[in-house]
This record gives sequence, C-alpha cells and structure tokens, in this order.
Amino acid sequence: MFKFTLTPEDGAPFEVDADSRDVLQWEKRNKGATLKRLLEELAMADLYKVAYIAAKRQNKFDGTPDEFEASVVLDFDVEEGYDDPSQRGR
Repeated sequence: MFKFTLTPEDGAPFEVDADSRDVLQWEKRNKGATLKRLLEELAMADLYKVAYIAAKRQNKFDGTPDEFEASVVLDFDVEEGYDDPSQRGR
C-alpha cells in the first residue's frame, strides 16, 4: 500500500512497506481513521504513524513514536497499481 524510505539522523536510509495490517492497526488506534481518509487527506502526522507501525512490525525501529518522529526523515510513495476501492465507478 505504502512504500516508505526512512532516513534516521544517525544512519543509512532503509525501506519499509506498510501493508493492510499496518493500516488496520492505525485505524484501530486513531478514532475516525479510515483508509479512504488517509488517501484523500494525506497528513504527515498520519503517515508517520503508519510508517512507525510498519517499522516496528518489521523490527526495523526500536523506540517510541516520539523518538521515531524526532529522529527519522520520512519519504513515501503510494504503491503503484494500488486499487483504491473508493475510486471505483467514478
């Protein structure tokens, strides 16, 4: 769904792929959060949250969300070919 390039202040860049499991966890942790809203209203705070969840799940970051936000530069792409169900039939 999302491909993140994470660049820590003190290290080399690395990639993290956020999939449906990560977006589901983000939705569960944030009242009113939906994939549709995430895609239509890209907010850096939400992208950092999804990237953090994915990085933790993949054992690529060991720290708190605050530490992640303070120490990692985030670059991202929505996965090519992602079929956004909210856009079907428009």
